[in-house]
Amino acid sequence: MDLTDESTIVYHYDVTIESKNTRNVAGAQGDAKRERKLTREKNRKIINELIERESRDGGLFWSPEEGRRLLVAYDGVKNLYIGSPINEIGLNRNEIAEKNVRIKDNECKEGFSDHKVKIKVAYDETDPESEAQIDWQSINDYYEGGSETFPTEALMVLNTIMRSGSLKSRFAVGANSMYHVDCDRHYLGRGLEFAFGHFQSVRPVAAGLSIVIDRTATAFIQNITAIEYIKKIMQRGDREPSVDDFVALMNPRHPLRKDVEDELSKVHFYTEHMGYRKVFKKFFEITDNSSERISFQSETGTITVAQYFRRQYNIQLRFPQFPCLDFGSDEKHNYIPVELVKLVENQHYKGLLKGDQNSTLIRATATDPRQRFLELQEFAHSVKNEGAPYLQEFNIDMDIVPIRAWGKVLAPPKLVYGNKVIEAEEGKWNMINVKVVRPVRIERWMAFQFDGRGAPDRDRFANFINQLRGTANNMGIFMNEPMLIETNTFMEGGKRLRDVVTQMKPKFILFVHPKDDLFRARVKHFCEVTNGDGVLSQCVQTKVYDKANLQVQANILLKINTKCGGVNHVLQTKPASLRRQGGVIVFGADVTHSAPANVLEKSLTATTGGESFDASIAAVVGTTDQDFFSYYTEVKVQRKERQEMITQLASMMQPIIQNYYMKNNKNLPENIVFYRDGVSEGQFFSVLKSEVAQMDDMFKKISAIVKRPYNPKVTFIVVQKRHHTRLRPQFEKDGTGKARNIPPGTVVDTQITHPRDFDWFMASHEGLQGTSRPTHYYVLRDDNRFTTDELTEMTYHLCYTYAKATRSVSIPSPVYYAHLAAFRARDHIMTYQQPQQRQRQPQRDESHEAREKRFQQCINLFNTRVQVAKPLKQYMYYC
Repeated sequence: MDLTDESTIVYHYDVTIESKNTRNVAGAQGDAKRERKLTREKNRKIINELIERESRDGGLFWSPEEGRRLLVAYDGVKNLYIGSPINEIGLNRNEIAEKNVRIKDNECKEGFSDHKVKIKVAYDETDPESEAQIDWQSINDYYEGGSETFPTEALMVLNTIMRSGSLKSRFAVGANSMYHVDCDRHYLGRGLEFAFGHFQSVRPVAAGLSIVIDRTATAFIQNITAIEYIKKIMQRGDREPSVDDFVALMNPRHPLRKDVEDELSKVHFYTEHMGYRKVFKKFFEITDNSSERISFQSETGTITVAQYFRRQYNIQLRFPQFPCLDFGSDEKHNYIPVELVKLVENQHYKGLLKGDQNSTLIRATATDPRQRFLELQEFAHSVKNEGAPYLQEFNIDMDIVPIRAWGKVLAPPKLVYGNKVIEAEEGKWNMINVKVVRPVRIERWMAFQFDGRGAPDRDRFANFINQLRGTANNMGIFMNEPMLIETNTFMEGGKRLRDVVTQMKPKFILFVHPKDDLFRARVKHFCEVTNGDGVLSQCVQTKVYDKANLQVQANILLKINTKCGGVNHVLQTKPASLRRQGGVIVFGADVTHSAPANVLEKSLTATTGGESFDASIAAVVGTTDQDFFSYYTEVKVQRKERQEMITQLASMMQPIIQNYYMKNNKNLPENIVFYRDGVSEGQFFSVLKSEVAQMDDMFKKISAIVKRPYNPKVTFIVVQKRHHTRLRPQFEKDGTGKARNIPPGTVVDTQITHPRDFDWFMASHEGLQGTSRPTHYYVLRDDNRFTTDELTEMTYHLCYTYAKATRSVSIPSPVYYAHLAAFRARDHIMTYQQPQQRQRQPQRDESHEAREKRFQQCINLFNTRVQVAKPLKQYMYYC
């Protein structure tokens, strides 16, 4: 991207939209409250109507000097940008332009809605010198060294301008992804479909201003009725749910009831029986009775829901035996017959895709680099062509040719096993005739089979165990003969498991069971949390058990050896950055935002009421020795905040450092390398301010404990996978694998990196499907003063220490382990049995103190569910 006229000035105005309630219906007060919270889509509709009306001679957006309309860029919320001062306001901070706007609106009885738009000069009220002007010269000043920091407001302006053209024919999902209104949809199952769109974002890079463009694919909820959607959720196999199946949903104990209600809670609905579209954004529950049986008191006496709709709206229900959907609360219900409810169009699905859905999406989106870059150039053409009037208005030129950057390919490390040294080729190696470097001895253990397909085949199970023990012996691992237990019911198996574990006290348990996430979660929770000092375990799905050849067995044993404290392989020669005097400890940290907070939160709101909240799970792992293979783990649940910091980082790191201290002859590590996942660029400053500051405070506490100064050198690196930069070799012959992706070890630290900061892109793994996504590394603090070569080599080598695989992985192993530990904690939460009573809605008069106390109760409950037995923390139980 080029700014063709450095003297260009963009003027910034604040926009406020106040909606006038035009609904003359019952419940107007609640409707008005919702109406004020306008969506970006409706905001744009209102502003577009205003722009069209005010772009004539004498209007707000007319230039009398040039005799033409001025183009306006609007972000859909409150920021409006224009190339000349707005008429009636100019640059006067005391002037406000107020305009009434009427738009067509199918959510209003009259068919239209009225709004008052207020526009005023945007400025910082705390800074009298602030100006509502952004000039392109400030960007050039930064690149020429005249400014220390990049003008972030200019970046916001550029992104708003560049999106303005695309949004004429597309709708946005999130801040930067756009999908064409008429794009093709592809079915995913369970009422979901996916579509292809594009991502775009302006970024300052070493080569100059650039726009990142990538293809995106996301899941949408089908534009269907509520009945159709519920049927698709209920469908299992080829059999469509019958009327009787639908009626059966009214039973609160129906096996699919919770699944259906969970999916409905993620959807916005609407009805049209009142003559206009009424949108419902909060679903409460499926009723336990049908519309012909649910009754309430009306002005004329007791009446059923079915009778009410026939009398009030002249609607004779086709399915009065079906349940209603309740869009109210436990205190004030709002029953709507399910046949009258439809799903709002173009809804982005915000839940987690199921296994088959995810597989379908991955297969459909896997495109080799050559084809993907051709598609990206087509998207770039569209962005440029659709935005051409705005580019010309604001003096911007856009090049559609991808940036060419130089890269280098790092040599892979040599790996030491028990009986040989292995060299990886294209990021992978094999375990044929190879022994692990430090095998474990498993003396007392049991094997538990829950088949679920009929009477267990004891002989076949015993044969599998014998084969596994033989393969283990070949790998150097000793596994004594285990106790075998077979069962076909979970109730019977659970009791036998508890009894045998109590009597036998095994050190390890192997489970064979069908694919069942809840069963696995319950097993892990029993072994790791509720069973005293804990017991290590390995789950093997039945489909894996059925085809357990030597390779599959070896893969299982790599996990078992690691979990039980063994070491599969080590680096033959550690990078210089890991051999520093005073010892090095490597940390990995991750925060997962997908914790099912409502599982435990409902247990409190069911009895106490109150506002709901979300939680996140933070996990931190740290090396225990100088082989950088074994890790100590800490997990905490915290309240999910807008800025997702690890709020208890110090208390999580301290026991890890103390464990290192005890295992290394009471020597503290003098060098800390900390890899932090899950941080966006907008949170870098917050991370430095919060997490790094917590580390410094923790070092002071450790100094007091050991009674000597402790000031280790810290290198803090952010690891980013969720970005949209893609790389491909300039010449296909330089690529690897079937897709001809960039080879493992490819590092790019010029052209596409930050103009001044310390960052780089690296692809450390073989791209098996589609186009490889390199990992972006961003150094926030570096007391060790590592060179780029030292950091890239260390990071790449750590991608070869992942215990469960015979290939390099896409991120350093400690980050991967932190991710696994966080998700294991999520599994522990899944096992919580919800109470049968319904969740009460928030108490509007709940005090701040009461709310905070209840929130803390919830967090405390979470943490009792996720804290594994202390002896297990020094084992990698999540592998």
